[in-house]
Amino acid sequence: MKLISCSGSTVTSRSPRRLNELTRAQKRVCGATYNKRVPPFETLGRLMAQEGKDPNQGGLWPAELLPGGFVLVKMDVYKEIKWPWYAECYQWPGETGVEALKEFLRCNYSTAAPEEMLATLDNTPVAEWVNAVFKVESAHSWRFFSEDLFFCRKLIKANIPLFCDLDLTFKCVHLGTNEVTCRAQPASTASSVLVAAQM
Repeated sequence: MKLISCSGSTVTSRSPRRLNELTRAQKRVCGATYNKRVPPFETLGRLMAQEGKDPNQGGLWPAELLPGGFVLVKMDVYKEIKWPWYAECYQWPGETGVEALKEFLRCNYSTAAPEEMLATLDNTPVAEWVNAVFKVESAHSWRFFSEDLFFCRKLIKANIPLFCDLDLTFKCVHLGTNEVTCRAQPASTASSVLVAAQM
């Protein structure tokens, strides 16, 4: 196994034993989430729903997205998924997926894509697919998708499960101007300790 910290964040568990706890989980990819360092301090990542279970109780949960500040990844995962493992993604401007793709092609290379060539993308099966994906992706109003969440998307496509150790989540501190923690709330005052973040 290899510990990765790809987010540039400073996350501490205040104990080297926490890394051993991730190892004991015996998962190919396992980590803890934490709250953003800036207001409104929402919890990063996204857990998968589990019928009848409460995340405030801790435990190991399947996750869809996790920040990369405290994640343990078995080395064979890197051999299984293709490089690049980490990359930043941007939502290019456009009213449709095809328009956003055209803008990406206009701006991302050292030479400008000919407009005649870009016009051939219209009314194709590729355009239909890109527009459908764009509609789903645009629902979250994101403009930037960080490298650790890019990695999580690659795991999903490769059918590699990702797990979040909520017990460790409640012990991690995200260092910034202040120490930001994620604490379990009493059941009477909150339905979930995890605050939804826009992705």
